[in-house]
Amino acid sequence: MGEHVAGTIQVKVCASEDMTNDWLTTNADLEVIDIKYTGTDENDNFMIIYRKED
Repeated sequence: MGEHVAGTIQVKVCASEDMTNDWLTTNADLEVIDIKYTGTDENDNFMIIYRKED
């Protein structure tokens, strides 16, 4: 599902806005802590930081 960071915090990296929106819709029950964005003319990257379900 995502990369384990520490404790119950995980990270999901998406390569497009559509992929990010799809993941957020599919995982609407997760607690999103933050979303970071970085991009260039060729690439977009969205990092979703969220709390894993127990």
